[in-house]
Formats: sequence, C-alpha cells, structure tokens
Amino acid sequence: MLIKCLPVGHLMTNCYIVTDETTLECAVIDPGDESNTILYYLEDNHLTCRAILLTHGHYDHTGAVYAVHEETGAPVYMNALDAGTAVAFDSYTFTPPEGTIFYKEGDEVKVNQPLMIVEAMKMENNINANKDGKVAEIKVNKGDSVLEGTDLVIIE
Repeated sequence: MLIKCLPVGHLMTNCYIVTDETTLECAVIDPGDESNTILYYLEDNHLTCRAILLTHGHYDHTGAVYAVHEETGAPVYMNALDAGTAVAFDSYTFTPPEGTIFYKEGDEVKVNQPLMIVEAMKMENNINANKDGKVAEIKVNKGDSVLEGTDLVIIE
C-alpha cells in the first residue's frame, strides 16, 4: 500500500491518495482544492480512483470533490451528519454530489474499520471500530469538542 499526501489549497490541507500498488486502484481522501494537481497525480501514476472519502464537510476538505468525482466517476462517501450543515464559525455548507454514499447509525462495521477522523490543530486522528457489530449511536456531532476517553461511537 502506498499513501501519498498532497497539500492542497491556500490552507495546504492534506489530501491523501491511498493506493494498492498491485492493482493501481486508489482512494482519494479529502480532495480539498486543486483538482488539477490531484487528477495529474492519478494520471501520471496510472491510477484508477475507486472511492472519494470525506472526513468531514469543511470547504478545505471538499473544494475539489465535484471535479474529481466527475473526472473519475468514483463514488463519494461521507458521514450523513456533515451533508448540508453549516459549521459554527463559517457559513459554508457542502452539498455532496448526487449518489453520495452516506454512512450512519445502523451500518455494519468490522474490527479496525475506519469510522471517523477527529481533527485537532490540523492533526488528524483515525478512529477505528474496536469490534465487529452495528453502529448503534454516533455520540458526537460535527464541531463538538471531545476529551480523551469520550465515547464517540457505540457499536453493538
């Protein structure tokens, strides 16, 4: 597996391209801006984008979603709670492309499956499922402050 970080946009937000080096299939995570940079990387490396994954709906993580989606045809995945909601300190709302796949309470998950990313001071912390099961409850909302040890997702 190859993980490439492309800092994009005026905030230099990290866009990740995660690639299976055997099949040359990849996922683009948080295409925040500079769709041309992202698409050139895919083309130059002969990659086939199979998914566009959004950690949340801030403008610096979603600015190039439409262009990358339209060019690659890859499905977009995001948390349903982030679709069309404004951030407390910003009036920007992201309306995802038609056909976006939303994950939500009730979804089946497997141990170590990524559930969400908690961003703190531009550092992204992956939160993975600690067991197989069904998402019974998502206990946090976009923009919530969380402390160490806080239950974020309840899995039954």
